[in-house]
Amino acid sequence: PEYPEKKFIIYDSDIDYSVADLSNVYSTTFKQNEASFLAGALAAKMTSLSGDGHINEEKVIGFVAGSENVIINDFLLGYIEGCEYADPDAKMLISYIGNFSDAAKGKEMCLSQVNQGADVIFQVASGAGLGVLEGCKESGIYAIGVDDDQYSLFKDTDQEQADVIMTSVMKSVDNCVYSCIERYVNGELPFGETEALGLKEEMVSIAKNENYEKIVPDDIQAYMDELEQKIIDGEVEVTSNVGAEISVIEDAKDRIKP
Repeated sequence: PEYPEKKFIIYDSDIDYSVADLSNVYSTTFKQNEASFLAGALAAKMTSLSGDGHINEEKVIGFVAGSENVIINDFLLGYIEGCEYADPDAKMLISYIGNFSDAAKGKEMCLSQVNQGADVIFQVASGAGLGVLEGCKESGIYAIGVDDDQYSLFKDTDQEQADVIMTSVMKSVDNCVYSCIERYVNGELPFGETEALGLKEEMVSIAKNENYEKIVPDDIQAYMDELEQKIIDGEVEVTSNVGAEISVIEDAKDRIKP
């Protein structure tokens, strides 16, 4: 409001437009729950495979997060619903590290879940998540990365680590920034609003790189492509934890626990 002639764009954060005249501010959030739904479905399908040396006989997958908050639990809710959609018999272990920097504790929680039968673990823990990835490498189980294509971060420096990162749940900040500028230039950016952008807008996704293609069987890849399109078309709706009652995520946790 102090610079009404200027335009402001904020991404990955919603704005309370009731606090002042913010008609010159556009904000966008990401539907991380949609991409996490895909990750949960993939993990559920993979944990049931036989003949894969990284997979055990238990239908158990894992989720290790930094701290518990609305956005982290939005990742989790999508992951739970995707798992339930793909295999109602699969179960999930859930752990919170308590911060986003303690990689040693992240690894400890990963190894604890491995000891309880998890063979695919999704980390949403920033720097602490590197410990989760390391734990997956040492245990020989699959990991799911977050935000970036984390396979690409290791493929040139630590192939053993890269090999176990089956996919990553990604937020396409590059696409978001480009789209914001393009829409602004074209006079189409709706200032004074928050937009939630997801699979349909190509702002979230799961990484389908060469490692994904190597690890994931063709029939499961086809299943994932079909499921992604169903979400885009609105045929499958993913619940969001953003703005939901606390009972929504707590009920989901209770349903999925072993």
